Amino acid sequence: HKVLGRCGGLEAAEKLMVEYRGKNENALGLNNDAWYLMVRPESVGRFDTYALAQCEEMQRQAGQGLSNNSKDTVALALFLNGKLDEAVELQSVATAASGQDPRYVGRLTRFQAVLDGQARKKGTEPRK
Repeated sequence: HKVLGRCGGLEAAEKLMVEYRGKNENALGLNNDAWYLMVRPESVGRFDTYALAQCEEMQRQAGQGLSNNSKDTVALALFLNGKLDEAVELQSVATAASGQDPRYVGRLTRFQAVLDGQARKKGTEPRK
């Protein structure tokens, strides 16, 4: 997937994902795949686009029924792929719905700090 995507074979990369997911992947499996690709030392930073693709499929399958845990995973994938506004928005939802779980709060704080830093570099006021 990573090689196909980087070499311009986007259709082939998508086809590969469909084949992979056809092997009985469900939302929990997609969530676990994405999470461990992003946090395990041997894969950190190497498969972020693949993790995001897994998250997008998980969102498609779960729709409005996406769990807080899965929202947290999707938010991390968005963050690692430079989609900071979306990451902050989704992590805010997951954090609030979790009753301010400290792990979620920590990630939200980090995401917001990076977004605020980018706003300052652009000469705009960070969001409140």
